[in-house]
Amino acid sequence: MNSVDLSSPIIQNEELYLSSSIFESCDDLLKSVRAFYYAKGYGLSIRDSQTDKYVTLQCQLSGSYRDVRNIGDKRKRSTASRLIECPFQIGGKKGSDGSWVFKVTNLEHNHEPSTDMSGHPSFHRLEPDDVQSVKSMTVSGIPQRQILTSLRQQTPNLPANFRTIYNLKAKIRRDDLGDRSMVRALLDELEKGGFTYDDFKDSNGRDFDIFMSTWNVVAYSTTEALFNKNWADFELFYKGKKDALDYIKKNWFPWKEKFVSAWTEKYLHFGNRASSRAEGAHAKLKKYLQVSTGDFHQVKKKLCLEIEHEFNEIKVRLASKMTSCTGHFMATMGLPCAHKIKHMKGSVLSLDLVHSHWRIDTLSLIPEDDSHDDDTNKFVMLLDELRSKYQVWPLHKKELAISVITKLVNEQDILFEPVIQRPRGRPLKAKKKRQLIKQC
Repeated sequence: MNSVDLSSPIIQNEELYLSSSIFESCDDLLKSVRAFYYAKGYGLSIRDSQTDKYVTLQCQLSGSYRDVRNIGDKRKRSTASRLIECPFQIGGKKGSDGSWVFKVTNLEHNHEPSTDMSGHPSFHRLEPDDVQSVKSMTVSGIPQRQILTSLRQQTPNLPANFRTIYNLKAKIRRDDLGDRSMVRALLDELEKGGFTYDDFKDSNGRDFDIFMSTWNVVAYSTTEALFNKNWADFELFYKGKKDALDYIKKNWFPWKEKFVSAWTEKYLHFGNRASSRAEGAHAKLKKYLQVSTGDFHQVKKKLCLEIEHEFNEIKVRLASKMTSCTGHFMATMGLPCAHKIKHMKGSVLSLDLVHSHWRIDTLSLIPEDDSHDDDTNKFVMLLDELRSKYQVWPLHKKELAISVITKLVNEQDILFEPVIQRPRGRPLKAKKKRQLIKQC
């Protein structure tokens, strides 16, 4: 590649970079131009291309939402698109000598550059070697979170997140299936492997999946008005299933305030939506720990990895385009939502916005509560009692007391591995010895 250095002050001129850069291949061109605009706060995507001829690049915010499935007004779920029809567009063209150069179409953007690029999809793109590693680990049955952990150990600043690995694994499955369905692929492999099998087709299985998906849209309605609209659409769509509608009206509608989001998301619950909240709170940690036999050092490392991944996920979500505020997060979690924080950017958040449930040191926030002095008072009382008893003790007991107190004062914090306790039951060696005696 014959191109100017991106770190040079001269290359900060956009037009100069586009007019003076020459590349040996299309891949070199794409890698260079994405790095250049990434430093400026813009992400690029391929609009269209033709192998060994040309490639057209556009801003990642170019274009508008396309209703490819012809859903139209039948869409049940509120959605948001990050596309804002940005007019920026440049091209790359292969010359007669085999080199690639830029062709400028429009260098204007209709938005400000991003201050945090972690929310851009192109930021999460993996290198070919990483993609191959993901494929190998997927075939080996390694969970998604462990794949991401392994990649980040090799590349500490890896820009990928859980969604990146999830999408790549989905693409690997699609490529493996080809044009076949999951069931068809299974049957093909069973037949190829010489298995004997019977398959039973349920004509209502697919209808039930769609029915439950549509019902979930009703149950997760965020407002009462949206709930009424979604229920009206639900009734219209399933007007031919009168028995099912009558069952829902009789058994579920009287309790809609107990499970529909329009009502449940008005109350403070700190994210506890189930009775087994203790198990739910530790579920994510258990997925990282995997086993119950790790030592303290291993457990600490895995907990730190989980917290680091969670922080990266939150950072990416905050950097991405936010949907409109519903007020549910503040009402249910007792914390300021991202919209509130963004609106108050540059100012100090009031402590009143944070519920006392989330405060670590509640004692220091309540001046009138002097319960933290109890331990100090008890210690002083014990010293006074020890001093009075020490006067009447015999010499040997005084020397023992001085020895114990001196040891406590001069003792250093030396930590040892926990002692492994022998389990109950007959010792293993004794059991083997008994078996040998029986054989003799």
